[in-house]
Amino acid sequence: FASAIGTNHAPSTAELKSLKAHLVPLQLELCRLETEIDPVHSLLTGLLLEKRQVANYIEAHKALASPVRRIPTETLAEIFIQCLPTEPSYTKPSLSHPSWKQN
Repeated sequence: FASAIGTNHAPSTAELKSLKAHLVPLQLELCRLETEIDPVHSLLTGLLLEKRQVANYIEAHKALASPVRRIPTETLAEIFIQCLPTEPSYTKPSLSHPSWKQN
């Protein structure tokens, strides 16, 4: 039957009967494999979930050891204040010349 796959061959009644008989043990094998795979798949899904939870826990706790946490609040505040512009870097909207209005 392999030579007929991918062709337009229409099997005869006898060929259909033979083909169906040929597929029965393969369908049983497929069912057996699915039966074996299902519990393994469930186990894998559970393990992946557990792995994700442990990894999230580790990452959350690693954040506690971040060096920036040891910088005093006053120092961080001063850093941010020094980063602020001394003059406004934006233009005030004008009602007489709205930027969204097109001529």
